[in-house]
Amino acid sequence: MGVHDRMSTATRSRAGRVAAVGAAVLVLGVGGWSAASAAPAVPSLPVPIPSLPLPVPGQTYVTPTDLHGFAGTDDRIGGAREFTDALGAPPLGGTDALRLTTPTGDDKITFFTTEQAGPLAKFTSSSYYAKRDVSSTGNPVQFPSFQIPVDKNGATLETGDFSTLTFEPVYQTGANANQTAGTWNRYDTGAGLFCSTRQIGGFEANQTRCDNNGLKTLAEIIAANPGITALSAGINQGSGNGGLISAVDLLQVGTTTYNFERTAPVTPPTPGEPPNCEPPEGEHPGEWGHDEHPKGDHAKGDHGKGGPAEGDHPEGDAPKHDGPKGEHPHEDQPKGECGTS
Repeated sequence: MGVHDRMSTATRSRAGRVAAVGAAVLVLGVGGWSAASAAPAVPSLPVPIPSLPLPVPGQTYVTPTDLHGFAGTDDRIGGAREFTDALGAPPLGGTDALRLTTPTGDDKITFFTTEQAGPLAKFTSSSYYAKRDVSSTGNPVQFPSFQIPVDKNGATLETGDFSTLTFEPVYQTGANANQTAGTWNRYDTGAGLFCSTRQIGGFEANQTRCDNNGLKTLAEIIAANPGITALSAGINQGSGNGGLISAVDLLQVGTTTYNFERTAPVTPPTPGEPPNCEPPEGEHPGEWGHDEHPKGDHAKGDHGKGGPAEGDHPEGDAPKHDGPKGEHPHEDQPKGECGTS
């Protein structure tokens, strides 16, 4: 090899070492560790949770499969009700409401619950939301009413004891008189005016209609009828409300607010919250939820005193242990929550 060849070889070798050092510097970086060398594992980001309606604290969800005592008590002819999002919902009312339709003046639709039966005094804190569909063709002052069937003295219901107290927006004052179509209107029935379908204390014989000056506050009715008791409460539309399409929601009595939804929302688990993986007493902590041990070796003492000697279990056979007789429980415990990472 000539001098020139030896120099070229030495030059290439030295250049290679310089390049290697340079690469190392790039890898190590200045005064630290580089991702190109041995980057620490990047923690996985949480999977985004779909945006779903969440339960509102203090609300009771009324759905087609969980009615909380609600039922149609006096439905007539073509009156109809439906849990739907067609008219939306009021603030904090989720996505749905209860839509009511009465195509003709003879139609009637109701939705009452017996859950609120008791002293009429509880209704001094009560309210509901109502919305009139702009496509309604009936009288523009018509809205769903709030009604309370009562026993005027609270004792055995006898002839002359029964009446229905009715709150109608058209006969109210102030904010309770709001009758704007296409928007959700809140009616404070506890502070409103009621009429009575029968003559009870405080009402004259000719005051059994709301349009005949037969309007009283609940406080006045309670004072004139000691012991008066609510038998149920709810929403009424018709008769006489032909062409009315409306919706109601968030019916509140005392501390209970009824939210009408097609399905009740479910509270999701807190992200990152570990499940409760405590195994039943006497069972094998690492194998909860399995019928047999994994293939492989068990070290001495894994199954308590008197455990098996070192070695393999025959395939599919589980050794005896100190827990209850039989297999490891696998039907009564939640699947997919414990023993996984």
